[in-house]
Amino acid sequence: MSSALITTLVSIRGLIGISALAVPGLLAQIFLLPTSPANYLMYRLFGSRDLSLAGLLWTAKTPEERRRALMIGAITDGIDTVSAAVCALTGTTELIPAAVAGGGAAVLCAMGLLGMR
Repeated sequence: MSSALITTLVSIRGLIGISALAVPGLLAQIFLLPTSPANYLMYRLFGSRDLSLAGLLWTAKTPEERRRALMIGAITDGIDTVSAAVCALTGTTELIPAAVAGGGAAVLCAMGLLGMR
């Protein structure tokens, strides 16, 4: 397991998590999603989840704990990728925002899987 990969994953998740909690409107704009204050709760819940995943990976002490944290993150990101595709296909989210969010999740999923090797 590459320590650089783990540090990168922790940093990305931590940055996204803190941003979603602190400035949900700005993060929504980056992901090309609606910036309605009514949506801020969902963005903040997303932020707490990503921050928790970052913390889980950061505090993993043994190779087994790191592998489990990477697996949980990869599963979460895989579900996010499929969810973004479903939203795009059903028309509940426009194609570009779904591709941005789903593409980002797919990259994080791949990084997590790579880290498990």
